[in-house]
Amino acid sequence: MNTNDERIRILTLVQDGSIGVNEATELLRALDLNANGLDQADSEADSPASVPRLLRILKTNELTHQTLADITIPLDLLKAGMRVGANFYLDLAGLSPAQLDLLVSSPQQFVKKFGSNFPDFYNEETNESIHLSLV
Repeated sequence: MNTNDERIRILTLVQDGSIGVNEATELLRALDLNANGLDQADSEADSPASVPRLLRILKTNELTHQTLADITIPLDLLKAGMRVGANFYLDLAGLSPAQLDLLVSSPQQFVKKFGSNFPDFYNEETNESIHLSLV
């Protein structure tokens, strides 16, 4: 089974509820490490704790301050999803495909180049806002 088939299988298990997002993240990380010829201990020793690993999407109603959605996506899972759906364009916070690729492949370089703040989105008709942040 090739690496993309394994990623699809892991994402399908998440979709079916057979495994959780955290477990999927670890499996996807292990796949990436194996594909790159690294072992997990070496990779974790080299990665600083300050490197963002999650993208948080917070949607709120600005009038009532009610949280409508609070989603945290592991960047590894986003990276795997991008590989599986490589033919689809993800227009996330006005990011170009190259910027999004840099975000998921090298979050530390992304933060150095573009910062960790994304513009908030506000819909005046519904009084809803969306805030993205790296965690």
